[in-house]
Amino acid sequence: MLHNPVPNKLPFPLTYVNPSTGIKKKGGAYEAIGQLGTYYGLAAGDLIAALRWSSTDYAMLITGFGVRLSCPVAFTTPQFIGVMSYKAFGLTTDATGGTDIGSIFGTPRRTTMGASKIAGVRAATAAPASPGHTPLTHGTRTGLSNVIFGQSAYSGAAANINDPGIYLDLPIANDKPLFIEANEGFEMQNAIALPAAATNGLLSIQLILDWLEVPTEIIRDYFSDF
Repeated sequence: MLHNPVPNKLPFPLTYVNPSTGIKKKGGAYEAIGQLGTYYGLAAGDLIAALRWSSTDYAMLITGFGVRLSCPVAFTTPQFIGVMSYKAFGLTTDATGGTDIGSIFGTPRRTTMGASKIAGVRAATAAPASPGHTPLTHGTRTGLSNVIFGQSAYSGAAANINDPGIYLDLPIANDKPLFIEANEGFEMQNAIALPAAATNGLLSIQLILDWLEVPTEIIRDYFSDF
């Protein structure tokens, strides 16, 4: 999977200094790389992963998003597999159920950058845990955007696919970047129903997410319609 997470030169600083008090608000660059889980029995639309942003002092600016699909147990019947991701609005509570995957989130790109301000990030219960295919319950939200990222592949009978994955590089300058503000987040949903039994096929999902955490004062100065 191609991975070019952060441009060499950002169009704005990551640190804001209050002109009256001299107090600094320092942002940073972060990444998440890891496996969400291995699944079976999920219906189309089931929630696989969810993230909520709660900080009012910083915004999350997503610079790259990637997904890689594979089938560690071959499907007995050929079918398409896929996931779709959305931006969530009015998100006042975290998703529930599944597993906390905060351990793969928030790795700073420099040791001088502080911990990520992500509030809650979870993934659906994965095999071989029993029952191994329990989706998340989404948090309280007012709505979802159109699809911001989708990935699909085709698995033939008795064929273990190993999809190379897709990485979407999201430009910052001269564009409308993907902001996640306070009480927003994103959700990844299963796109196509999976076999009911693990012996009939498993879907494994890996995620790459790159983002900046930027003081809102800087964002408002640079993007007039923020």
